[in-house]
Amino acid sequence: MQFTTVATILAGAAAVAAAPTPSTLQSFNVEGLKWSTTPSQTQVSFDFNDPNSGIKTNCYWSPVLIGGVYTCNNNDNVKYAFNDDMTQMSVAVTFPKGTLDDSDAYYIANGTAATAKTCQGTTAGQDCQGAPHIFLTINEIQGVA
Repeated sequence: MQFTTVATILAGAAAVAAAPTPSTLQSFNVEGLKWSTTPSQTQVSFDFNDPNSGIKTNCYWSPVLIGGVYTCNNNDNVKYAFNDDMTQMSVAVTFPKGTLDDSDAYYIANGTAATAKTCQGTTAGQDCQGAPHIFLTINEIQGVA
């Protein structure tokens, strides 16, 4: 597992008696954010990368509903949500106790960023996309290595 980076950061922070902070970690990355909207539903897809934990996954969901929280396709540790007009997204990466090599270790981080949403089409059907590369600065981090 590529959790070494976070474990090293957290262990180093603990060694100097300082708690880990968001500024010590790299931003989450979202690439290829796209929406397809019809009168009956909205589909969303993007690629996600957390360089701190090594997670790389594709995220796709349909239908996307206002206020919904969604899990990425092949990784239950990554959850995401959008604000009402989908101009902002939030992502959380969570490894609860017992899911890492050390049963007492855990990692929780979340970030939020603007999507730079642009759309083409009519109100009956739109194709939308976000910025080509979205960097979600980590707002909160918790962890024990």
